[in-house]
Amino acid sequence: MNVLLIGFNYRQTPVDIREQLFVNTTRATALLAELVGQLDTISEATILSTCNRVELYCVTENTFRAEVALIDYLSEWFDIDRDVLQNHHFVRHDQDVIRHLMNVSSGLDSMILGEPQILGQVTRSLDAAQKIHASGTVLNRVFSDAIHAGKRSRTETAISEHTTSVSHVAAQKVAESLKDVENPRVVVVGAGEMAKICVRALLNRNITNVVILNRTFERSQTLADEFGVTALEWHKLWDELNMADAVMTATGAPHSILQRRDMERVMQERNLRELMMVDVAVPRDIEPSVDNLEGALVFDIDDLQQVVDQHVAQREACIPEVHSIIEGELTKCTAWLAGRKVVPVIRGLREKVTDVVSDELDVVLQRLEHLSDEDRAVIEKFAHRVVNKVLHEPTTNLRESATQQDSDNYSKVVRDLFALDNVKTAR
Repeated sequence: MNVLLIGFNYRQTPVDIREQLFVNTTRATALLAELVGQLDTISEATILSTCNRVELYCVTENTFRAEVALIDYLSEWFDIDRDVLQNHHFVRHDQDVIRHLMNVSSGLDSMILGEPQILGQVTRSLDAAQKIHASGTVLNRVFSDAIHAGKRSRTETAISEHTTSVSHVAAQKVAESLKDVENPRVVVVGAGEMAKICVRALLNRNITNVVILNRTFERSQTLADEFGVTALEWHKLWDELNMADAVMTATGAPHSILQRRDMERVMQERNLRELMMVDVAVPRDIEPSVDNLEGALVFDIDDLQQVVDQHVAQREACIPEVHSIIEGELTKCTAWLAGRKVVPVIRGLREKVTDVVSDELDVVLQRLEHLSDEDRAVIEKFAHRVVNKVLHEPTTNLRESATQQDSDNYSKVVRDLFALDNVKTAR
């Protein structure tokens, strides 16, 4: 019994291939059902499919045969040339599979270090496999331990804290500056993808009094309807800036839209009341000299990126702690997995000795027909105790040997000595 991983991720596989390999939950379920049902080399399977990775985890008796069969199968299932898959995949075995999955669950293998979504994706991939019984004893344990390692990494370290998104940092700065303002009003200028992220980030920080303005009102209205906030006509921009507690700009304009001469008038009409201004656009929406106006606090993309870089450094500082957690969980999981490999030998040995003793016990009891039922029970109990005592040390030694490099040789010696030819590998 071996654990095998065939993977395609952002490190080895171009995005155009990953797009072809991506499967939603429904297609993943169909793929797993076919794999386990049709490939005799695979006894368990689970698939993890995200925008950055498609990874197939399997339990097999023969890793070489399984790898070849899986590449062939995936090539046919996705209609992708086999050589393309062969040239852009990676393989892991046994302990390395578990370590990799724990790294993934903990956010160490993500494009954005510590990103939180991947842990939920790993959990859902296990749930999907369990529902159709594609995963079994081994993968259930491996995935559960990886999920546990991921949860520990997030609760015991700051690997997922300190946002690394510029838009989220922008919203965080706005929220921090307005923490003492009751129901603060924030103006978002723009209606594109960046503006959308800003609005969502504000709402996630319980800032709900949000007004969206864009030169094309229909786009403002569409975005406002999506989040349940307010959209206004472009000509109301200056009135809104007079009333706002903060403004976030995220347009695609080729030049500044909030220029110094206009903002001088705005700040005078506000009686120099402080205005937080966060510009996430490139080119910048806010003319740089606006920052020199009294009461105007301007942050541009470079200011925000400095914060992001600090946050990334704080996450990177947690990597040794996360590695320590993973190695501890890995030791326990690999010990369990190694123990699984000697279970068939232990079971076969016990069955062999028990059968021999039972046969001899039957012969003895037939010759001692005069014994009472109580006496016969005493002899039977004596025989079972002898079996247990004789097998105790060999069983203990086999379990201890499971974690050693020569465990396969140790098991083979026991098989040969006791002629355990018919013992089947545990699944």
